[in-house]
Amino acid sequence: MDISQLGEFGLIQRIKENLDTPAPGLVRGIGDDAAVFESPSGMEIVITCDAQVEGVHFLTQFMTPEQIGRKAAAINISDIAAMGARPTFMLVSLGLPKTTPVSFVDGLYKGFREECGSFGIAIIGGNMAQCPERAFIDITLLGQVEKGRALYRSTARPRDLVAVSGALGGSAAGLALLLNPEIQVDEEVRKAVFQAHVCPKPKVDLGRLLSVSGLVTAALDVSDGAAQDLGHICEESKIGATLRADKIPLSPSCQAVAQALGRDPLEFALFGGEDYELLFTFPEANKAGLEFRLADSGFAMTIIGRMEPGEPVVRITDPAGKDWNTHAAGWNHFQG
Repeated sequence: MDISQLGEFGLIQRIKENLDTPAPGLVRGIGDDAAVFESPSGMEIVITCDAQVEGVHFLTQFMTPEQIGRKAAAINISDIAAMGARPTFMLVSLGLPKTTPVSFVDGLYKGFREECGSFGIAIIGGNMAQCPERAFIDITLLGQVEKGRALYRSTARPRDLVAVSGALGGSAAGLALLLNPEIQVDEEVRKAVFQAHVCPKPKVDLGRLLSVSGLVTAALDVSDGAAQDLGHICEESKIGATLRADKIPLSPSCQAVAQALGRDPLEFALFGGEDYELLFTFPEANKAGLEFRLADSGFAMTIIGRMEPGEPVVRITDPAGKDWNTHAAGWNHFQG
């Protein structure tokens, strides 16, 4: 059965029946023109949105509907995590060809529910429309953070250290293998980078720790590539940065894929994107305190550079301090 046989309102009712669960602070969910929720005292509301387009952000020949749903939700959750906030309510808008199987939509929502359930997020509404050529998923996600505790891109300071929460390049390596299936690598390597690409893990607890600590000056998640994302901090903070290529943490699986493809793994790590680790800045005086808090909660960080006074650009250097691969660039939706 496809969705044209079920119809818009039949599909909405089908979705509603699978989502009709209570959530803290929710006054009214699916069923009216808009949802209603309470805003807790002493908290600020954080909101983000992200669109996923078939053929651009996800490939149905490589991913199940559940995986597509989980990743679409995770990407938005990661944005909330990067602000130091706790995600709360999600709205989903779908554009679908009328021949889309109902089972595809069921799978998407199974993925949404699974990913949201990991973080106590309630799906409270959305919209749907016919899209003749391909599917798209547009998610709006709300969160909340204590007043004055949100983490921004615009508050880094000269001489701050730059750190990242985990290994980079795995997602880009996974995509490279999907697009080049003839490349031979160990099956465990293939599985690891595929999981990194299709099942990102939002760092909500880490973001909350960074926010509450008061030790961090700026943060974002690594979605476009570490070099370009650090560039966003430079642009918003109006200062520069030096990034040490030799300090970038690389997973063994990313390195194995790069070797099989004859590529430098740093290109995956710095310019590949979709790792969804957190990248953050802090004064050197806060290093010991931050390391202690992270270790005490089971987290770690790798220092990969430093913010610098001057033009808002990222300089990438090798161990000798010389410029490294200055021609590479991160992901840009309208340039590739």
